[in-house]
Amino acid sequence: MCNYCGCREFPLIGRLSHEHWDIAERSGALRRAIGEERHDRAMVLLDELLARLIPHTAIEESGLFAELRADGITPDRSASPLWGSGCWESGGQQDDAERAHQ
Repeated sequence: MCNYCGCREFPLIGRLSHEHWDIAERSGALRRAIGEERHDRAMVLLDELLARLIPHTAIEESGLFAELRADGITPDRSASPLWGSGCWESGGQQDDAERAHQ
């Protein structure tokens, strides 16, 4: 998601955006733990990540994407009118979180 169009002011999009940041942070921590061969820590982080990721994707599929489809908008990146507008392009929040850990 972009940081300038105001889409995060919609409650569902705001919630999912916050969750994306949290998921990206936990994914980075998991990758670091694996890279450092801290396998016990990696297992804990994997459980935490899955506990967030599974309900998050369910909400995306049954909430946001269902609403977009009902409005005639496909969440498929290549066909979405939002793709190219900055909303769903790379360079957004998740990429920012990744750069912060490099």
